[in-house]
Amino acid sequence: MKNLWIQTEHAFVTWIADFTAIATQPAAILEFAQAVLASGAKQRVFDVVEAPIIGYQRDRDGALGDVLGRLFEHDRVADVRDGVPVDHSARRLPVAVLIGIHSDIWFPWVYGSAHPDADHRRMFDNRELASRHTPRLNGFLGEVAAAARRVGGGFGVWPDGTGMRAINWVDDDGVLLDWEPEAGVMPPEALAAEWF
Repeated sequence: MKNLWIQTEHAFVTWIADFTAIATQPAAILEFAQAVLASGAKQRVFDVVEAPIIGYQRDRDGALGDVLGRLFEHDRVADVRDGVPVDHSARRLPVAVLIGIHSDIWFPWVYGSAHPDADHRRMFDNRELASRHTPRLNGFLGEVAAAARRVGGGFGVWPDGTGMRAINWVDDDGVLLDWEPEAGVMPPEALAAEWF
């Protein structure tokens, strides 16, 4: 199997978990963050080894979800009076978590942008690779969506952070694996080309 996928600076697709409606409920947002961390490890999609802004290092501090819980309980990262967070802002500020994928490795079909015959119309078959790991990503996104909704937030594809073509390859639940390229596929002999 030849690798035809690429990685880019800008996300192909971005999902947004929007907590603006519950911005004054830090305990709910903490519950969401802990669910995301647990799902990332469970689905083997990501694992946080350090978070410099809070001085966190996994080898020294243990699980990040536990550290966040301790910070919330002991250091009161929010202004809370009588158990109710105090919002000092004149207007409610947006609170959101963005999850972006910066590689087309997750899609069943790719343009093969680094391939010498790539025409950015016809696509190469990436279904074998996508079928191996995209279900884990979709499992993660499903659990993140459920956690966001459970605490009163929203979750879905963020059009502003998603490419014009890629928006057709995903939905609010993850990457679609059952679609065919509109402009056709690259011929099999294209895989014989040499490229680096």
